[in-house]
Amino acid sequence: MNTAEADRRHSNAELVEAYLVARPRQWVPAHVLAQIGGFCAWRTRVSDARRRIESGGRGTVEWNHQVRTSAYRYVPPPVPAVAPTQPQLWEAL
Repeated sequence: MNTAEADRRHSNAELVEAYLVARPRQWVPAHVLAQIGGFCAWRTRVSDARRRIESGGRGTVEWNHQVRTSAYRYVPPPVPAVAPTQPQLWEAL
């Protein structure tokens, strides 16, 4: 792969990633991602975006497992539960 191709591929993966991340938990039809990531390589761009998101600890990209109506969505990482704080004895006085 030459430098121009690598740059274009990276750019298209970034576009797919940005589109998915801007729509958390919203299913995005495959044909929309094909328009963004490139008709012939959109699945690779989705895979690239998933790897970038997961490696950064920012969640994942899920597939709906529907071959005829394929769609993907960005799922952010779960928000850690915060234990309720109780006032300390000296704060209550």
